[in-house]
Amino acid sequence: MSCCVSWRERVQAVGAEPDPPWFIRGSYYSAYVEEVKRLRRAGQEADAEQLLLEMIDATESESRAYQWGVIPLYYQQLAVSYRKRGDTQSEIAVLERFARQRHAGGVMPPQLLRRLATVKGVAQRG
Repeated sequence: MSCCVSWRERVQAVGAEPDPPWFIRGSYYSAYVEEVKRLRRAGQEADAEQLLLEMIDATESESRAYQWGVIPLYYQQLAVSYRKRGDTQSEIAVLERFARQRHAGGVMPPQLLRRLATVKGVAQRG
């Protein structure tokens, strides 16, 4: 191998998986929080939503591997995005997905579970 071959190319050459499933687009999923913010500021909400979905997949993979809670921020941000565009069913779906996961401590998991109950109640009455 030459000096100019990247670590990723070396790993791929021996047939190993280059990144664990909690890496997306070549980096650890939490590295994309600022990118989500940038996309939103640029009015690229659909791209931000897609990235948030990838981040949710990654935090769930990591949670299963290490038996710890998912990062609730990504579910919360995606639910907000759906709520802003009036997509109640997608908001419920992402909050239900969160509810099925292992939760870490902190204030956000109970807040998201309360929001799920609220939005489901509104949808049933509506």
